[in-house]
Amino acid sequence: MTSIINYSIYFNKQEGIGYLVPIIGMLITFLYLAAIEKLSIIWALVVTVAGGVIIPLIIQIMIIFASLGFFSPSELKEHIWRNYAMDITSGFSYALLAFVLYSQEWTFKFDFEKIRFKYEKYTVIGISLVAAIVLPASMFMTHVKGTDLNLIFLTISSTLVFILLLIFSIRKERTEKQFDKTIKEVKTNAQKNDV
Repeated sequence: MTSIINYSIYFNKQEGIGYLVPIIGMLITFLYLAAIEKLSIIWALVVTVAGGVIIPLIIQIMIIFASLGFFSPSELKEHIWRNYAMDITSGFSYALLAFVLYSQEWTFKFDFEKIRFKYEKYTVIGISLVAAIVLPASMFMTHVKGTDLNLIFLTISSTLVFILLLIFSIRKERTEKQFDKTIKEVKTNAQKNDV
């Protein structure tokens, strides 16, 4: 799924629909955390916004100030290759930060079950269905005149990702219900002889 997100970013970054790619990426991350990892909707939203918006924004602002004008907004607009250099630098910074935190065993632990709604799984399934139908349809309808291969790829890939998330969510729910069934204890001949 990460590869599909990355390909859609690559193909549509310079198109007129580049603004939709981060939204789709955040929606996919939110649905993954809520449907597959079984985080509550509130925590999935908090983690998605913090990891997808706030922390990258802080790191990129720090890189801009530390670069002494090399990555200034005017330079980024003027030279497209500096945008790619900024992406590589920020990606390296994320990886280095994650490695340092992991190697020092600095982790956080929250009780994600405290804030959980009663009908949360149906909400996640509903969001997946709506996203699988409405988002690609709206992208396609707003750009009908200028339909190109990138738009078709983004529409198909986002639809497939949302459908896959929905299928994984339903399958995981079924397997969890199988293991939640109570096990009946059966007396055997060995137990009768011991008594």
